[in-house]
Amino acid sequence: MADTKYLQQHHNTWIFKKRLPEKARHLANGSNFYTKSLETGDIREARKRRDVLLGELQQQIDSIIGGDERSTYRWWLSLLENDKPENAQAVAEEIEADREGLPAQRAANTYLSGKEYPEYGYSLKDATASYKLFKESRLKSKKDIGKADLAVSSFLASIKVNDVPLESVRRRQVADWLEGLDKSGKTKKNYISALIGVWKRAEDMEEVSGNNPFAGHTVSTSDTQSYQMFTDEELEAVFKVVLKESGERRLIPLLGLATGCRIEELCQLRVDDLIEDGERLYIQIREGKTKAAERVVPVHSAVAEQLRVWAGGREGWLFDLKETGGKRSHALSKWFGRIKSKVVGADRSKSFHSLRVHMATAFERAGVVESTAAWILGHERKMTMSYGVYSKGMAWDQLTEAVEAIQLPDWLTA
Repeated sequence: MADTKYLQQHHNTWIFKKRLPEKARHLANGSNFYTKSLETGDIREARKRRDVLLGELQQQIDSIIGGDERSTYRWWLSLLENDKPENAQAVAEEIEADREGLPAQRAANTYLSGKEYPEYGYSLKDATASYKLFKESRLKSKKDIGKADLAVSSFLASIKVNDVPLESVRRRQVADWLEGLDKSGKTKKNYISALIGVWKRAEDMEEVSGNNPFAGHTVSTSDTQSYQMFTDEELEAVFKVVLKESGERRLIPLLGLATGCRIEELCQLRVDDLIEDGERLYIQIREGKTKAAERVVPVHSAVAEQLRVWAGGREGWLFDLKETGGKRSHALSKWFGRIKSKVVGADRSKSFHSLRVHMATAFERAGVVESTAAWILGHERKMTMSYGVYSKGMAWDQLTEAVEAIQLPDWLTA
């Protein structure tokens, strides 16, 4: 039998024609088929050109739909289920006749006879996407949602797969992952909590059943330490590196030291969040770890002018950062951590968050009232109903006075 797979003859010229999965149809300007003249009437030459073109096209399709068997199966099944019944029947029969690979054949079997393939089932990534949409619709913070992505990436890397059917996840796999995870106990608890939520959402949607393999694991947080201040020598050594930088690598650590803001609060700033009031400059924190994190923070005069110069003429985001796992601070935090490790070592109690400890300590040493310091740092204020519920906070002049009262290092203000 002559090999004319993907070949059609038109006016003595051979034409290449292959059906495309839905997500790859932009390769043919939206058409269901990729069609191209092979510019030859010789069948042997046409076959050679077809094979080259088919290899190139398949690489593009694989990069679009994932390349793995599960993704290919699901795309073909989606194509069949969304096509017109009369077309889908013909396509399925064509696939079944070995015109495509095994995943496509199995998709045809599923469409024609309802045969199930558990290995291609509802996956961890499918469930995570559904979970994130569900949480976003309930105004869950991006930071919390991002923990699910980080947890999924870490777990899949540990079992060395790109994705996995959710019902095939085994409790032992989860236990081994947690045991080998080089993270603090607190981070492990955050990760496993997110994955428990992912499974629970899939269960609520009747995508999975049975015991949740992510639930019930014991995670110790005894290794979790309170953040500590850098010594004066360590702080100066860290900023000796920082002050050689420009842009966000210079300004965000300076702002961390001079405002006490959390790193993600600073990385989330937009130009519109800068507020000028005469000679004074403030930043508006619109979203944070808690309700108390929403606040206005004075920028210390030692840093304010540098921030004004940087912001001049900019629009949108204040700093040029990419979001990873729902956090804009990811890359910069890693960079600062590398500097800290070179200067201080691997002490986990010292990090960018230590700059908040410096600010809190500076407030206390300057005699700033604790409720004022708590307001500026975005901590929950444990006060009476009069102040804690009804008060809308202190005047900006009072906040500025508190910030300017602190003693910053001589090498920063010189």
